[in-house]
Amino acid sequence: MASTVVVATVVSCLIVAESTVPYSYLDIFSFGLILLVGNIVYSLRFSYACVSSAISIFIILGFVLPYEPMPPEVKRLAIFTIIAQALFTLVANYRFEQSERTSYLHVLKEQLRAGYYLQDNQKLTRMSVTDPLTNLANRRQFDAVLPLRWQEAADKGLCLGMMVIDIDHFKAYNDYYGHPQGDACLRQVAAAMQANSRDSDLVVRFGGEEFLVLMTNATPEAAKTAAERIRRGVEALDIPNHGVSAHSVVTVSVGVAVLRPAAGFTPADLLLKADVALYEAKRQGRNRIREASLVEVPTSDDAVDGLGISAQ
Repeated sequence: MASTVVVATVVSCLIVAESTVPYSYLDIFSFGLILLVGNIVYSLRFSYACVSSAISIFIILGFVLPYEPMPPEVKRLAIFTIIAQALFTLVANYRFEQSERTSYLHVLKEQLRAGYYLQDNQKLTRMSVTDPLTNLANRRQFDAVLPLRWQEAADKGLCLGMMVIDIDHFKAYNDYYGHPQGDACLRQVAAAMQANSRDSDLVVRFGGEEFLVLMTNATPEAAKTAAERIRRGVEALDIPNHGVSAHSVVTVSVGVAVLRPAAGFTPADLLLKADVALYEAKRQGRNRIREASLVEVPTSDDAVDGLGISAQ
């Protein structure tokens, strides 16, 4: 765009030079319009505007000064007029550019501020649904996600799995090692659960030493396999629990339930049955898995299709 200003100046000078019309040299006074277009209409960057204006003025001077048909006093007036137009348009160009830059910086500042606010809000949201000790989902997030997963499973005709996991003899561990060491134990166990769960599973610290794993598109076999993987993963940490005995390590008991959402069932039924299975696992000696035996609800034949899981 800057080069078109220079080209226009050269072409205009050539046209005047070739003109045979009387007083055609007065057209030189209109050359300032070329600078006006370049500096104001084109709104060139100030550096480009300065360069193109300087080159154009030198071209005009090179043409006007030796141009014989033009009287000297008219030459002086024409040169003064063009230089004055160049200066005025450059000042205007500079102010326009500064105004645009300032406006852009204000917009950018507001965007950055809005971005920081959004990040803060996202951070607060994450904090509100995340357990600060283990970095797992907390009960608030579980309560929000469970109805959604339940409805999604109902729409697709899939089964939903639930594990209720409790650390065995954790009170004895806390009493023996103290609460700071107990917190470290919780973090290790939580990490093992997360590492041994699918990406689609929601691992939750439900409270104290109790955890949940909500499984989408689950089957009884897959849920049992996943529960065993978690149980072995925690046991493999080999965390001593001398609060129980000299040779004890931290273990978990797991209650598992799998259910296809249907009429007559609620998400609370799934959690309740998994919790009952957990107590059965603890009653039978801990460090084991028990699957829930879900009771048929007569209000829907479909409800029976997702069941038939016998307690072990």
